[in-house]
Amino acid sequence: MAKPKLSVTLISSGRGNTVEKCLSSLDQFKEYLPTEVVVVDTDPDHNEDIHAILEKYADKIIPFEWINDFSAARNAGIKQCTGEWLFILDDDEWMIESQQIIDFLKSEESEKYNWADCLVRNYLDPEYKTSGDAWVTRLIRREEDTCYKGVVHEYLQPLRGESKTLHAVIGHSGYIYLTQEAKIQHAHRNISLLEQALKDNPQEMRWWQHLLQEYDVIDNKVKIRETCDFCLKMMEDYESAQVRRIRGLFVAARMRVDRAEHKWKESLKTYDAYGSKREYGKVVNSWLDIECALLFYHLDDFEKSRKYLHSYFEKYEKLHDKTDSMTIEMTYFLKDTFDENVWGLALSLMIHLDIKAGDWSSFEQYFDRLRWTDGAPYDFRAFARQFVIQMTQTEYDEHFVTMAKTLWASKPVREIITNVLQETAGIKDMGYWRVVRIFSDKKIQDPIPWDIRILQADHTKNEDFDYSMHYRELFQLINPFLMDKDLWSIAADHSIDLPSIIKEVPFSKWQRNVDYYLDHSAPDVQMYLLSFLESLPMGREEHLLYFTKGTREAILVDQAKPDKDKPEEKNKNVLDEYQQLRGELSRLCMDTLTFYRKLYKPELFEEESGLLPSECQLMLRLDRVLSMDEEDYRSILARLKEMIGIHPEMDEVLNRFSHVYADAVKEGRIISTPADEMRQLAAALQEKARQLADAGMKDEAEKIMEQLRQFALTADNK
Repeated sequence: MAKPKLSVTLISSGRGNTVEKCLSSLDQFKEYLPTEVVVVDTDPDHNEDIHAILEKYADKIIPFEWINDFSAARNAGIKQCTGEWLFILDDDEWMIESQQIIDFLKSEESEKYNWADCLVRNYLDPEYKTSGDAWVTRLIRREEDTCYKGVVHEYLQPLRGESKTLHAVIGHSGYIYLTQEAKIQHAHRNISLLEQALKDNPQEMRWWQHLLQEYDVIDNKVKIRETCDFCLKMMEDYESAQVRRIRGLFVAARMRVDRAEHKWKESLKTYDAYGSKREYGKVVNSWLDIECALLFYHLDDFEKSRKYLHSYFEKYEKLHDKTDSMTIEMTYFLKDTFDENVWGLALSLMIHLDIKAGDWSSFEQYFDRLRWTDGAPYDFRAFARQFVIQMTQTEYDEHFVTMAKTLWASKPVREIITNVLQETAGIKDMGYWRVVRIFSDKKIQDPIPWDIRILQADHTKNEDFDYSMHYRELFQLINPFLMDKDLWSIAADHSIDLPSIIKEVPFSKWQRNVDYYLDHSAPDVQMYLLSFLESLPMGREEHLLYFTKGTREAILVDQAKPDKDKPEEKNKNVLDEYQQLRGELSRLCMDTLTFYRKLYKPELFEEESGLLPSECQLMLRLDRVLSMDEEDYRSILARLKEMIGIHPEMDEVLNRFSHVYADAVKEGRIISTPADEMRQLAAALQEKARQLADAGMKDEAEKIMEQLRQFALTADNK
């Protein structure tokens, strides 16, 4: 074989799942250039299958015992290379695009250069859907002293003469971690190696930069601050273009970590000491423009924030398409400086400031370039919220409807719009109705804002509006319990057949809606809707029962919670409190048992079967306790105590009822009465029988009536 034009060298560390993909991707080099492949084998297990793959593709295999030093392993391979040029890979990398390297090495142009940067595409997920690109020196003219330095994050030295940027693309899967623990473990390994290296050579700024990167991976902000402060102090007595560039990196990292924790005073100190100087290099200065804009925005100095944003945009226009010539500055903390996401962050902040000042021009100019979904590079929720609030303060304009159509199509933004409307619903001033008018426009079709259209139609007294159709669609598409409270009364005002509309909702969906509502609504709203829905002519229908039983329980649970801020009532009537709570529990028992009797066989209730849901089991027992003689307080209290834990959500309610009942007994308020007490008991039995009959349980109702007749006979005999 003639002297190779290219020597490809790589470390193989036992990655059987990637090494063949790596080596086979080099075939294009071999096809067009005299190429040798030199593999340094550091696999401690000496896997035979992997070794067979190496022998299939490699010209030389160099056994190497791993000593926690990446440079030592790479240099062992470089020593065995004979090519004019060296190209360095890892066994978790592969060539995606190699033609530019081939064309470059075959051309006379290569004689003018000594080294070249290539693009490494770091994939971040197993499906290769997300990635980050970085320019890295991988191609170098081989000389006697060509070598790597650094135990980890190693780099080629010396880099003499002119360099070339080649758009050859290397795929890299080494940053794909199956778990967060694996990622952190990898970072800790690198930290250990770097910290040891820095003990021997604390002046090596490159290693300090890489240490910052690893601290960022494990989210150790304390270490990032300490490292930045230490390095900035160490560099005070040095001055050169390179030192200034590195100093700027540490300033940017310090301000970045303070921003992440909203430590604006700390960030301002760094700005006062270093950040106001604009001598760090094009990329660092551009990133610092972003940091300073965010800093002064949060300090309410909007003019300074705007100044730095304008400065960033000026640099962006000049530099964003010239990053190939600035690879030395595009380090870990700065590599995204001219990325679309960072540009979007700066733009959104500029528009936000303009809107606060009443200037909509930039919003209209760049509206179509902004993203209103999760994954946007800026806090689009806060941004959208500001936009909607501004609508309430600005006269109606037709062009708002076009923007509103785009905003409404984003589910997260729809939630923001709904929240703003809910916040202002209590006032319903002109600003509120401006927003309702905009978002109820017929141009907004997907999904249609039915609730907002109903509010607008009622407000404008639109006689041609089809309320029934809109309510029917509303109940099918959204959770009706989360809509504006006025929509319930509007339905009543327009005689909407809500019982029929409710029954059309699939029961499983109704359950989910009720459960979510009870978890996210206030007791006063729950009581309002309980009263409203119970007034509907629905009988004992299962949709209504599921709502009433759940709402009654939620209200009772909330009332039973200990509230330190609630003043203790003076002169409260113990008997009134007892009777009120007893009545509420009785109604809860009735709703719960009626609901579950529609779902389970009657014999399960007679047996108090454990197959019944816990709340049903509790209500069965509680119903029996409420039917006992109130003077039998020892038995009642014992039974109540036994119920604790059956349905834990109700434990506090049971405890409260026990205490109220015991207090009433102690004060002698529960006294046996002859005729009055019998009449009350008879009335309660009659009511229970009627409710059972209404629910279609005629046999159970007849049993109760028979008990009532026997009770009357016994009373007459006495």
